[in-house]
Amino acid sequence: MLRPRGHWMEAVQKLNVPANCGTPGLPNSRYVTNAGPAIVDVAHSPVLPAANQAVVVSARAIDPDGVGAVTLKYRVDPATSYTSVTMLDNGTGGDAVAGDGIFSATIPGQGSGALVAFYIFRHDTLAAASRFPAEAPVRECLVRWGEPAYAGSLGTYRLWVTSSNLTFWANREVNANDTLDATFVYNNCRVIYNADTMYSGSPFHAPNDNGPLGSFACDYEVNFSAGRQVSRSEPFVLTRGFTRSSEKFFS
Repeated sequence: MLRPRGHWMEAVQKLNVPANCGTPGLPNSRYVTNAGPAIVDVAHSPVLPAANQAVVVSARAIDPDGVGAVTLKYRVDPATSYTSVTMLDNGTGGDAVAGDGIFSATIPGQGSGALVAFYIFRHDTLAAASRFPAEAPVRECLVRWGEPAYAGSLGTYRLWVTSSNLTFWANREVNANDTLDATFVYNNCRVIYNADTMYSGSPFHAPNDNGPLGSFACDYEVNFSAGRQVSRSEPFVLTRGFTRSSEKFFS
């Protein structure tokens, strides 16, 4: 029995059980002899860097075979070429504590409005490699310089999108349901990389001249993976206040 979320209607369907139910406990199609390191707790600091302020990117490295080189790759959007910086765990180069398993590297300060996209690459001592995000460089982590910090008790939401994704978004079919990669910042302090976003609702909630507010009316859907909810919600809809460059402010 299932019930669509937000609706009263229920549906019942008998599920057919396959004759071959798999091989519990045995190797399957996803088995590898040596997986790359786990890359977790990725963060950048400060969350909202001022113009020309350096940003430290950190990540925890975990692998039973030991961790080899950890590399931060970043680019200043819309440039497509990456700069590589070795991430350190020796208390230098922006690293806070030596030997704690957290590797850090510094991105030089950028001008106000600059957007930097980055990802992390590393391998273990047996040369098995991994990346964060796993789909990098198709998906990236983003940080933007010179953001204003708003005072008051109202929540502040920021959605950072690369110039290439903004261009694709602006030129594709308005009601397309394919999500785009973005970085979401909540209340000036919490960053969620690789949130999924798209226009939300009917054509009356998309950027066109058919809605009651004309082309200004625009809603955005933001989706988060399990365990990264905002206000205990994985998907929600934001109504646009205004858009500028690679930044979108919401109310």
